[in-house]
Amino acid sequence: CQTDTEKYFGDNKMTIIRESVDVPKINMKEVYRYMGVTGNPEESIVKLAYEAAEKITRAATCRVCYTRLEIERPDNDTIVIGDIKTNSIFLNKNLHDCKEAYLFSATIGGTVDRLISAARTAPSKALALDAAASALVEALCDDLNSRLKSKAADEKKFLRPRYSAGFGDFTLEYQKLFVKMLDTPKNIGVVLRNGSMLYPTKSVSALIGISDTERNL
Repeated sequence: CQTDTEKYFGDNKMTIIRESVDVPKINMKEVYRYMGVTGNPEESIVKLAYEAAEKITRAATCRVCYTRLEIERPDNDTIVIGDIKTNSIFLNKNLHDCKEAYLFSATIGGTVDRLISAARTAPSKALALDAAASALVEALCDDLNSRLKSKAADEKKFLRPRYSAGFGDFTLEYQKLFVKMLDTPKNIGVVLRNGSMLYPTKSVSALIGISDTERNL
């Protein structure tokens, strides 16, 4: 289901869309990658991974929220998106020629964290559960990305690869601005812990540039 909320930053109004969505299918290749498995996994690993994926799928509650904002450039080095103001060189390259951006946050819920924590006494099971959860939140982000890409295509626009705080010189400290602007505690139950870490831990926040021209990075 989808609901819209409105919020102000300064004199500007933004609409936040929040959704509860179906649990996407987990890519098992991603599970093996997060587990550190290379080549063809042994039968015991395959069984462990599939059991973990099934448990994580049952435990997950998938929620997303997002908004669309204009990008301001007061000078050649500075990007302003709502409350976010940065001189990140890498983000500037990513958003080159973009006039707008989506900001989003996604989570698979706190029950997953508790499931992983309960398995700590069995390290191999905990590893597999953690890997499956990481693969699931990536699948959730990919699904949202695809839907936003379709919306952009309807407007004859293109999306850039999503970019999260903590990549390159766009530091993790910006995480708190995603939480603040998207009001994630209220909208999808995602909060900050230890200053800049998201909880539930299998949560992601990111931005996606919107451009009139297609560009591969």
